[in-house]
Amino acid sequence: PNALTSIEIVQDPTQSGFTSDEAENKYYNYNLLLEGSFGSLGDPSVNLVYGTSENISTRFSWWSFGDYKIETIGIQPKYVLSTTHGQLENRLVTGVDLYYETLTVDMYGEAARLNRTRTTEIEKDTVGWYIHDEISIGGNIILSGGVRFESSETHGKLNDLITPANNFDKEKEHDGEVFDLSATWLPKDSMKLYTRFSRVYRYPFVDEQANYSGWGADDLNTDLEAEEGKSIEAGLEINPSQNFTYGLTLFNIDMEDEISLNPVTWVNDNMDDSRHRGLEMYLDYGLEDVFDLRVNYTYQESTFEAGLNIGNDIPLVPNNLFAASLDLTLPHNIHLIPSLKYVDDSYLSGDTNNNTEKLNDYTVVDLLLRYKKSFRNTQLTVFFKIANIFDEEYSTWGIDNAEWGFPNQFYPAPGRKFYGGISGTF
Repeated sequence: PNALTSIEIVQDPTQSGFTSDEAENKYYNYNLLLEGSFGSLGDPSVNLVYGTSENISTRFSWWSFGDYKIETIGIQPKYVLSTTHGQLENRLVTGVDLYYETLTVDMYGEAARLNRTRTTEIEKDTVGWYIHDEISIGGNIILSGGVRFESSETHGKLNDLITPANNFDKEKEHDGEVFDLSATWLPKDSMKLYTRFSRVYRYPFVDEQANYSGWGADDLNTDLEAEEGKSIEAGLEINPSQNFTYGLTLFNIDMEDEISLNPVTWVNDNMDDSRHRGLEMYLDYGLEDVFDLRVNYTYQESTFEAGLNIGNDIPLVPNNLFAASLDLTLPHNIHLIPSLKYVDDSYLSGDTNNNTEKLNDYTVVDLLLRYKKSFRNTQLTVFFKIANIFDEEYSTWGIDNAEWGFPNQFYPAPGRKFYGGISGTF
């Protein structure tokens, strides 16, 4: 439906600026896990993954008619070895992640898709190896550490049938090395204290590295680098009773090259250095076969630590997040689960100066009804869910256009939604 201004949202948040635009999305994901055991020699497993995402987009507003398809194939062999030596218990995990991803984009000159104008093809190969070890000393001290090495190569090419001068054939490589170290102390059965330090990274997704449907010519963005950072956290968890748990975690993450869409060029850029710090609190209280209450709260400050906007808040990151759910056990294996989510306000995308209106805060309430039935070796689950039951009007994304002399743009979220599903385990 495209974006709306704040005035248009007040008038009617369900209106569309371009009623002739339409799109269709299809997602398929398959997973096959093979597990084995060699007793004291360890437990091997192989996880096979296949996923595809298809999008057919007809946008008269941009005179853009495209078919997009992303395919992912993954192979993940893993080996786990658990050993005991007196007061020492050790668990070693190692494995390899192999991924092959493709993105194919076919653009056409008209909605009927009679004349193809260009084809963009992107391929990405990723290989990652990791090893992690955890040692338990006397049952109340746990030390763990691990490393991961990963590399990826993205190759992209364009066949422009209208303007061959736009054609490209490029490659981009990424290499990542990360580690984590943690320590946990259990002074008594009802308390846990822990701390962890780690180095983190994230490669650009295929559709972040490639520019194929936004403003400007198609291209493989070889200037876009992977995100990197250092994270430290510390926390505690307390269990006053068997059915009551609460905890607190303090965290600080210093990031380099976070990826964000540039609203001027419509190409993904690496942001200046940034910092995310705050706290997370959670609570879980329940009575077996009666109810289970879960509450989570996060306070976070996300700011630029370098560049022209040093000290300013990072756009689209709210300071406060709150979530709560209540699982009520009813007769005949029926569960009624109301839940609530609150998201604080945040600055619009592109508003690195923090000088325009914000995305408003919002509260959404959902209601889930679930039925479980077990017979022999099979468990059947059926659910029905109403999301945003009170039809809250809100936007999760908006663009700062004020500094260019245009109204800010907002993308209203859907209103009340209905879901249903069934699953079986055997």
